[in-house]
Amino acid sequence: MLDSGHPVSLTYCKRKDGSIIAANDVVSLRYDFYTGMRTIKFLRNGQIR
Repeated sequence: MLDSGHPVSLTYCKRKDGSIIAANDVVSLRYDFYTGMRTIKFLRNGQIR
């Protein structure tokens, strides 16, 4: 579903401090197989995480 390129809503856990983040209208940009991390872009403000 994330690889389709369609906007989705996610809830994820930050690796640094364990806080839970709710993200609405995000698109997955890429997935790093070796680290297990996925890069996402917030469509509302253009921020990439």
